Amino acid sequence: MRSYLLLTLLLALGLLWSCKPDDSVLESDVQALQFSADTLTFDTVFTTIGSVTRWITIYNPTSRDMVLDEIRLVDQANGVFRLNIDGIPGNQASNVLIPSKDSIYIFAEVTVDPNNTSNPLVIYDQIDCRIGTTIRSATLQAWGQDAYFHYGEVLQNQTITWASDKPHVILRNDSFPGLGIDSFSSLTIPPGSEIYVQNGAGIFVDGNLSIGDASSQDSVIIQSNRIENPPTFPLDDLPGQWFGIVLFGGSTADIGHTVINESTYGVMGRFALANDFSGFVDDAGRPSIDLDRVTIKNAQVSALLALNSTINAVNCDFFSAGAQLVSLAIGGDYTFSHCTMYNSGISGSSRDAPLLGISNRASNQGTGAIHPSGIENVQFTNCIINGSLPDEVEIIAEDSSTIQLNHCLIRSQNLVNVSIASQCIFNEIPGFVDPGLRNFKLTETSIARDAGMSLGVLVDRGNQARDGMPDIGCWEYQ
Repeated sequence: MRSYLLLTLLLALGLLWSCKPDDSVLESDVQALQFSADTLTFDTVFTTIGSVTRWITIYNPTSRDMVLDEIRLVDQANGVFRLNIDGIPGNQASNVLIPSKDSIYIFAEVTVDPNNTSNPLVIYDQIDCRIGTTIRSATLQAWGQDAYFHYGEVLQNQTITWASDKPHVILRNDSFPGLGIDSFSSLTIPPGSEIYVQNGAGIFVDGNLSIGDASSQDSVIIQSNRIENPPTFPLDDLPGQWFGIVLFGGSTADIGHTVINESTYGVMGRFALANDFSGFVDDAGRPSIDLDRVTIKNAQVSALLALNSTINAVNCDFFSAGAQLVSLAIGGDYTFSHCTMYNSGISGSSRDAPLLGISNRASNQGTGAIHPSGIENVQFTNCIINGSLPDEVEIIAEDSSTIQLNHCLIRSQNLVNVSIASQCIFNEIPGFVDPGLRNFKLTETSIARDAGMSLGVLVDRGNQARDGMPDIGCWEYQ
């Protein structure tokens, strides 16, 4: 009898031991889980309160059964998403078995009131699958308001004008990182439009892009789609929340009375794919960019980056960037009139690059290009170039004779008494109303008042009349 009991006890202990999971193996196994999608998108646009259901599968490709400690919806309090985990309703489940070489289904339902203006434009949540301390996740995203959604959309051989009655939201998908305009297409975004762009997405132009109208009283706003601005992590004016507007060789952009905010690069003339600059010396392929009454602010890298492009900027203000605010390189033809440029950096980023960089070369990670004919033309007239560094202009060019600064107010030690600067004011306080609050209008005593030359620019950034003795910068004192 004693032998029988001992054998039974040993067998029972053996069974218990064999059922005990090896935590280290299980935690590594969770990385092998295969989700049918890493982002579950509810792309229904609701005009009234409505619900829709989507699902994902989680597949266990390993040779052993896997027990997940927990599957849960992260933000259960928002009440927008609801889960059914492997046939059981609920936003949380424990000890979920996924047999070897088998799958489970997770159904997610969303209910949206599109007329609730406190909703984010895009509502996010997350499904977490946990073993021990190791977590795998899938993102849920749903359209939170009645808007036009452009989900990895590429215009091909189309001429389109967007409506301005509802916001437009630009999102990336696995096929394309935002909105694309091919070389045979044109897109017009009319005055009064509101454009919101998802993190990592951008507007990529091979054809023609027209945004706003400098003569219109209605502006166009382009910024991040994260408009909810949670108190624990403020998103308002946070740089780098979307990529920017990128123009490839041969494309055109006409942008008027527009505010571009919270991007990585506000506007970029040419983009070096895989750091290949070899085609940028081709003058015939220059992108052409016209900016009139445009504000580009809170850029993580640069507000304006141009590589052998053509730019004409009038009555524009550029401020707050993590690196060079305005960077012009590899040749090009650039004219800036009545523009205000100011940079004291952005939060969380140290700043050592001058505000304005002009160079006949560009390089990145050991590759680059130099334009053989040099810079064709750079003219800054009636512009304010000011910031927190003692020298806010850097020029690298074999021949600087094609660079001219006329009647500008400049913070620079190196350009004083040089031939490229004519009738300029150096190292004086501009007299802004409040640069700390990003109010770059001029005070009554500003040294920039009546210090410009007449260029025939009849109005300022705010569409107010200029007098016969124009002020330097984009704002005329009123």
